[in-house]
Amino acid sequence: MVAQNAIGHYVELMQKHARGRLLDLGCATVPYYMVYKDFVEEIICIDWDNSLHQNIHLDHTTDLNINIPLMDGAVDTVILTDVLEHISEPYTLTSEISRVLSVNGKLILGVPFMYWLHEEPYDFHRYTKNQLKVFCDKNNLEILTLIESGGPLTVIFDIIIKNLPWGSMAHQFQRLAIWFTNTKLGKRIDNRNKSKFPSGYFLVAQKRSSFK
Repeated sequence: MVAQNAIGHYVELMQKHARGRLLDLGCATVPYYMVYKDFVEEIICIDWDNSLHQNIHLDHTTDLNINIPLMDGAVDTVILTDVLEHISEPYTLTSEISRVLSVNGKLILGVPFMYWLHEEPYDFHRYTKNQLKVFCDKNNLEILTLIESGGPLTVIFDIIIKNLPWGSMAHQFQRLAIWFTNTKLGKRIDNRNKSKFPSGYFLVAQKRSSFK
């Protein structure tokens, strides 16, 4: 449920905002490569060397809690998809992202909120939209887009699906859940309290030329 919503948001935001020299940070297996490749001039893939994902596309490995091994202003776009919750030192990483972004460069970020623990023991945080705004304000980033994804219905269905024994029953329930959340009634239920029960957030922020 949540993954399907995330894919749609990422595709829309990447196609609209990804440009120039792009850094796919915490890239894992580079799942969105086919989405952004035609919109950018160069791609740099960075992940940590203890990643649970095997990746033959890496250009650099680093501890994302310490630094990004690029020069100041080196990239025009940074993609950080479902990574920030796995960072134990998020202020360090968000500061590094701002440093390597060029002026007017953009950060495309997504994080889960009401979502199960995953990739343990490297799952540390869940962020509200308020904390995401703090990260941006402290790092000279102006938020252009902030999307609350999902809603109470999506969250409830996702919990049920993840607790069903995987098989035909879970698959059929998932199809039914996706169908219902896309009906007028389902959308009305989700949208009514989406701001209080989001499954996650998607953000685009642009680096300012100077601090306000």
